[in-house]
Amino acid sequence: MSTESSHPDRVHVLIVGAGLSGICVALRLLKDGITDFRILEKASGVGGVWRFNTYPGSACDVKAYTYSFSFALNRNWTQMYATQQEILAYAEGLCRDHDLYSKMIFDTEVRSYDYDDTEAAWTVTAADAAYSADILVDATGVLHRPKVPDIAGRSRFTGAAFHSAEWDHSVDLRGKRVAVVGTGASAVQILPEISKYAARVDVFQRTPQWVLPRTNRPLLPAERAIYRWFPAAQKIQRYLNYWIHELVVVAFFHPALMTVFGAVSKRFLARQVSDPRLRAALTPDYRPGCKRFLITSEFYPALQRPNVRLVTDHISEFVESGLRTADGAVHELDVVVYCTGFRTDERIALDHVAGREGTLLSEVWRDGMEAHLGTSVNGFPNFFLMMGPNSGSGHQSILFAIEVQASYIVKCIRHMRRRRWRRIEVESGAQKAFNEFVGSRLSGSVWNSGGCTSWFLDKAGKNRQVWPGWSVTYWWRLRRPVDKHFVAASQQSPTAELLGSER
Repeated sequence: MSTESSHPDRVHVLIVGAGLSGICVALRLLKDGITDFRILEKASGVGGVWRFNTYPGSACDVKAYTYSFSFALNRNWTQMYATQQEILAYAEGLCRDHDLYSKMIFDTEVRSYDYDDTEAAWTVTAADAAYSADILVDATGVLHRPKVPDIAGRSRFTGAAFHSAEWDHSVDLRGKRVAVVGTGASAVQILPEISKYAARVDVFQRTPQWVLPRTNRPLLPAERAIYRWFPAAQKIQRYLNYWIHELVVVAFFHPALMTVFGAVSKRFLARQVSDPRLRAALTPDYRPGCKRFLITSEFYPALQRPNVRLVTDHISEFVESGLRTADGAVHELDVVVYCTGFRTDERIALDHVAGREGTLLSEVWRDGMEAHLGTSVNGFPNFFLMMGPNSGSGHQSILFAIEVQASYIVKCIRHMRRRRWRRIEVESGAQKAFNEFVGSRLSGSVWNSGGCTSWFLDKAGKNRQVWPGWSVTYWWRLRRPVDKHFVAASQQSPTAELLGSER
């Protein structure tokens, strides 16, 4: 099969983003014999979220067994939960081993996507260049737009302030008075590290979290040797770990079962925190699973260090010397670290994504993100998303969904070429039916009905993030493209009518 674009001055496939999802798409393209592709990346290297999140203690909260691709298992993990450095090294190794660096253009921040109806091609514009492609894959991910709270008087503060995903390594926290704003996934990793050397750390908690223990340990030399010499052993371990996590999804759709996880979390809290007042402040009042569980065994002990204080009063404003809370107290600070997550409801960072007839994605998504199978949007031909709406998981490694989507997208490209379609676009009825299915399935889930405010829900209270069920059913849905889900145009006749019938 030829892999060349039908037009000499454009590539067949253009991928935006060189994180793990972009890398996975590239590897799947190579496996399918498609070599005419390029990858644009705004950073100076690969890794995406694992390149940018270099804060102290940065690590994965999913066991390393499942945090590598099934077709490229990592034999080099040194502990049960991989660190940021190890995951970045894994991503870089994949690119070296498969010569992906020759396909990459770094330091290129994209400004806009424009689809040309006549040419059936996308133009991707960056600061100093434009790129053209038959097919565009947005692999910019979910965790790339830091969310910073709008606290009054921010400009008054004379100290340093930065988000955890934009860690300022030039700021030495030794002997400093530090605020950690938030108690989410990054905060519970940062606090145990910086509290070892900061003079004082004030942890500002808006909402308590459900916490489960993290049983981390170094992988023994014997274990690593077994995985090197008997790869099947690592595959079996991965398979078992996958299904242990997969079974948990039952509780997300039968919230009463979540009381089991709540009991485990409360028992863990009681074991690690003896002070009844502190324990009460750390006990959530919403159903377990409503927010993502935090996996850590180091956070509670760090909170009880003599130089750490938990602050539960609402932050009202910045003052010159720190933060003032609603009770009127002023917390004198040298550094403020925002551990406040990401703007996950803005899946694509661009304001200008223009599809068929100039339709803007920002307008289509004005009332909330919608896609078909988390990968394609009606009105945007030859355009695919990685980690699009309702493709995430609250219980499984994100790499599973990434693999499933990358494989599906490449199958769509192959499907398109075999049928000699000039363009491919999801049919509006198929997209509507999919989102109705998603909405009905999620309505009774703990994410929607657990009584909390979380990043799973958008401003309108709709869950635009999670796949509504077993991850294995997501794989089943995406195992192959279905003709009737698409409208398509013949390559031989650029002016042909859009076709929507089963072929």
